[in-house]
Amino acid sequence: MKDISCVNLEDLLVFVKTLKRAGFYEEDIKAIIDSKGNKLAKIMHSALKKAKEDFRLVKSFELTVPSDYEHTKWLDSHKSWPDSHELKDSVFTTAEINDSNFNKVSAKLIPGQILEVDVWEVLELQEIKNGLNFLKSKKSLLVGAQGALLVLKLKHGELPASSQCFSLDEQECIGVKYKITGPSTFGDTDIPVVPYINRADNVYLGTEEFKGFLHGKYSEPDYAGRRYHYLLSFKKKNL
Repeated sequence: MKDISCVNLEDLLVFVKTLKRAGFYEEDIKAIIDSKGNKLAKIMHSALKKAKEDFRLVKSFELTVPSDYEHTKWLDSHKSWPDSHELKDSVFTTAEINDSNFNKVSAKLIPGQILEVDVWEVLELQEIKNGLNFLKSKKSLLVGAQGALLVLKLKHGELPASSQCFSLDEQECIGVKYKITGPSTFGDTDIPVVPYINRADNVYLGTEEFKGFLHGKYSEPDYAGRRYHYLLSFKKKNL
């Protein structure tokens, strides 16, 4: 193992990032970086073997699309949920999430369809479009806001606590936009948004800019009220 005190800054940053992902504390990382020769080669090698990917699977569950599911009415259907539903009085969606704005979707849900849902924890700060590419690499069904509301209604208790779980779709399927105005922008700007499920002190559907970021577990320090980001991956169950 060569003396890493002589490597360039870019390589060093990659190495530190790997150690953080492996769960090492700052003191351990400093000791490793400052070491000479092969004194800490074993622990360095161990850290590299433990290194994680940008996403980590933390939960899987199944759900069935209701027999009365109607694509063109689903996002507004929460308004008529039965009084017996535990989220009847607490769930709300932002004004942007409605059947008109999110009518176009890459993969429409089918009544009676059984889906396998994987929950992937985001480990590193990255653009939302990278998350979309990851889901596509997993051959996930891109079900957008409709899938998000389905999980929220039927399986929100399966989601990690203090989380924001994103159900993504292609940008061309995002019909909703809102305007950002103010001195910090160059005039009015139309911004496409993507839906997420918030599961913390309350449960609801929210939106984030499509050109925004997924916040990774290892890229930011913990703090009170922090929301951890996850991706929802949908697949047809093989019967």
